[in-house]
Amino acid sequence: MDIATRQQFVEYWNRVKPGLGDDNSELWVHEREFKYRSEWFIAVEPLVWADPESFWEWCDANLSGTCGCYSSDDKNRVEWWGFSDKDDVIIWALKWCDGNAV
Repeated sequence: MDIATRQQFVEYWNRVKPGLGDDNSELWVHEREFKYRSEWFIAVEPLVWADPESFWEWCDANLSGTCGCYSSDDKNRVEWWGFSDKDDVIIWALKWCDGNAV
């Protein structure tokens, strides 16, 4: 599992679609709406939960910072998740990814 910095994440999305990594793009809508900023990112297979509420309760109880899904692509089987605290990435992935980081 590779952990990307915010700059690497921006560069990746600007290669996918020029301008998508820019500060005012739709990629950052959750950050603007919920007032958080992710600095660390991972790509994983799309998460499947029976109870999304318990997922967010677990995150609130166990993570030092915040997390959020920035992109989900079922066709290519990848989701990009962002984290405000680098230490949260590993504990989150161990709990929710079943070893399916891409």
